[in-house]
Amino acid sequence: MKKILILLIILVLSGFAIAEDQPRLLNHQFYGEVTWAKDSPVPSTLTATLNDNTFTAEIRSSPCLEDSCHGKYGYDSDNILRVQDSSGTIHFAIDGVDVGEYQYQEDTVTKLDFDLRPEEATQTSSSTSGSGSGNAQETSNATIVPTPTQPEQVVPQPEPVKVTPKSVPTFKLPPTPAPAKAAQQKGGLNPYLIGGIVLLLAAIGIVTFLIIKKRREAEQF
Repeated sequence: MKKILILLIILVLSGFAIAEDQPRLLNHQFYGEVTWAKDSPVPSTLTATLNDNTFTAEIRSSPCLEDSCHGKYGYDSDNILRVQDSSGTIHFAIDGVDVGEYQYQEDTVTKLDFDLRPEEATQTSSSTSGSGSGNAQETSNATIVPTPTQPEQVVPQPEPVKVTPKSVPTFKLPPTPAPAKAAQQKGGLNPYLIGGIVLLLAAIGIVTFLIIKKRREAEQF
């Protein structure tokens, strides 16, 4: 009986020793929003680097309805940004451009926002909430390196080509000739009228000659 009791005590103590020797999975989780100008390139990836270890999350953007655009990271279960290490300073970069840094806190969840607009120069974050070790503190602002905007490419516009309209020839139909009319000059005599008068006088002369001839013949008898 004593042997069994001693064996149970040894097993329990061994269990505590094994549990104490198990490594702790420390992590610092981040989530937040990313803001950028509408005419700037759309960011795609947020990278957190600590002690040569790199952790990434996708920046999931929404349609730009105003001058500024917004995206989120670390909100979805398949897009968590969890930095796993023991201590040190976390360096953040968006698409390879440094945007700030933050001190590692084990077993902590921090909301960290990034503003990439040229007129903004600070990174804002809310208070952190701790779990496990129970650490909690007010976060401080960190300097942000804004994402450089690409210069606007000016596309040369071709000069307008001036086209001189060609004059269209006007076609005019010749006037319809008027029916020919006998030309009568003012004060002129009609040749038909003259011919008629001549014939009439000739007839009168012939008749008169015959009458005179018959009278002479009658006087001789």
